[in-house]
Amino acid sequence: MWYILFLTHVFYTLGVYKYTLMSLHIFLENMIYGVVHFCDDLPKWIYGNWSQCSKSCGEGRSYRTVACVRTLSNDTNVEFNSSDCRYLKQLETVKTCLLMQCPAIKTFEIDLYQIKSFTPARILVGMDAHIFENTSLIVECRTKMNYKNRVQWFRDGIRVRNGLSSHIRISKKKKLKILQDFINYKFTVYTCRVGNFSVDSKVFRIPHLHRNISVSILTNTQAKDPSDRKRRRLYVSLTPWTICSQQCGFGVQTRDFKCEIITDKYILEFPKSDCSYQDLNITLNKTCYIQPCVKWKYTSWSPCTKRCGSGVMNRSVNCVRMQPNGTFVSTAELECDNLTRYTDFKKCNLYNCSVHEIVKKDLEFYQLDTVPKVYLYILNILCKYFVECFIFIYMLNKKYLSIFTLF
Repeated sequence: MWYILFLTHVFYTLGVYKYTLMSLHIFLENMIYGVVHFCDDLPKWIYGNWSQCSKSCGEGRSYRTVACVRTLSNDTNVEFNSSDCRYLKQLETVKTCLLMQCPAIKTFEIDLYQIKSFTPARILVGMDAHIFENTSLIVECRTKMNYKNRVQWFRDGIRVRNGLSSHIRISKKKKLKILQDFINYKFTVYTCRVGNFSVDSKVFRIPHLHRNISVSILTNTQAKDPSDRKRRRLYVSLTPWTICSQQCGFGVQTRDFKCEIITDKYILEFPKSDCSYQDLNITLNKTCYIQPCVKWKYTSWSPCTKRCGSGVMNRSVNCVRMQPNGTFVSTAELECDNLTRYTDFKKCNLYNCSVHEIVKKDLEFYQLDTVPKVYLYILNILCKYFVECFIFIYMLNKKYLSIFTLF
């Protein structure tokens, strides 16, 4: 009996040190062949980051990469064969992820436009319908199989029940049927609700369809018609070009496109991402040029021709045209509008040429607040009784104040 216990203890001890012995064996083996050096670490598993969940809702899977590496003496990781790490425990590389509960109702972001009288029109919940006033309508709410019996219908927020109205009823397959004579509402919202999930469909009653489309181009891309589940080719329908963004010079014109299934009875407008217009050599913007940009160009005003007594200031006015590079060159004045042309001269220094006014204007020019009253008094007396007034003032200013210049 004792030898059985002894052998059990031996096997247990060997099991504990199995990793050490095997790793040492592999390490020595690689040292012999020059793969690693004595200072290198033992092999180990390294793991990458977890990937995004494989599903946007419900239960999905997330993955990460794993590799067997050794850290060399120079602190760099070198990937080795996974067999070198076969005695190491490897962590999971796949795990289950659950982001949120998936909606019980399938939604369709498609618009239906009726172009010819027919009845009934069929849409799926989530679609918006633009139908004629005398067209009956069937709205289907596609759900998971186990949610079909839980479908509830609402019209403008009010619960729909059979027997309450002759214009609207719910079929055995939980489809909402709006009869032809139910035309009292121009705009109605129908809602399918399953538990906490609800999806709306907007229905617009129109007398006729008006579409601002210049051309429709058939593509090779196909999409499923949700009303009958048939696959049909998509059209790229282009709107007309907008007016030029600039009234003169170079501007930009743009246009939009729609991704559609076009039949003889209705049009289904799909999200733009379902169509690829790049392969059709279609552009959505272009350069436009209506007329050349011309304007009046003004120089700075010249100094006044007189110090006092009504002088004149002048400036040059030229008609210029914008070049494609954005610069302006002179052109004939006939190209510019005379009604927008400002004057090229104006009067200046309209005050009288009296000594008092000259002194006052000079004080304003030199930003001086005061001047001796005796000085102004002497100037006024001299200018009244002596012809040599201006000569005397000039000498007096030059000697004492040196701030006036008289002409």
